[in-house]
This record gives sequence, C-alpha cells and structure tokens, in this order.
Amino acid sequence: RNALVSLQKTSPEAPQSAHRAALWPKLRQARERMNIEGGYAVFSITAPPTSLIVSGSIALDDQDLILLASDGLMRLVDIFRRYTALELIEAAAKRGLAALVDELRQLEANDPECLRYPRAKVSDDATGLLARYVAD
Repeated sequence: RNALVSLQKTSPEAPQSAHRAALWPKLRQARERMNIEGGYAVFSITAPPTSLIVSGSIALDDQDLILLASDGLMRLVDIFRRYTALELIEAAAKRGLAALVDELRQLEANDPECLRYPRAKVSDDATGLLARYVAD
C-alpha cells in the first residue's frame, strides 16, 4: 500500500494500472522468499522449512471464537479499514462469512481503479473459517 501511494504521488498523471504494474516485480521478488530458508513463512500449500515453523498455544474460554482468514479477507481490516481484527471476528459471528465476502466484493467493485483504497490487485481470494471453542 505504501509503495503504491508513493508511486501515485510521484507520477499522479500515470494510470493506476501502470502504478500497479510497477509493483509486480517487487511483489514477485518477495514471493520468491516465501517458505524458503532465509525467507518468511506463510500458511500455504508449500510448506515452510522447519526453521520457520513456530508453534504455541493460547488458553481459550468456553465459546471463544477463532477466525482463520486469508489475506484477501483481511483486506477488510488492513486495506479497507472497515473493521479491526476483533470486529471482523464479531461481524463474522453475527452476519456470517458470506456476508463479509459480499461486503468486500462490493468495496472492490466500487473502487476498480484502486484510487480510494490503494492496492496492488483489484481483488484477491477471500477465504475464512470461523470456529467456536466449546469446553468439555
């Protein structure tokens, strides 16, 4: 986002598609470091090396909610700033994930040139899994 905003300020006359295209080499270079030694780990079909795997646990109370969300769904938090992470979980519980994806798609459709909400891609996958912990 910051790199895109910088490009917009540097060459405001250029079309947004040119700004986004200028970011792709940098994004590809970053993706080449994904899930490799010396790189960074992401949840993906490509498993990271064991040196990048971190495990742990947290205590959950009965009825606590857990949301696993792709970066595309998290755009509602970090790009569109419609929710905080906690508000997104609460909205998923109250309205359902399908409603949140619909909201996301509407925001994307209303900003096809990525002017109001700078982003490298007009849209991205949006996947989520909402779970509720039930104590025995």
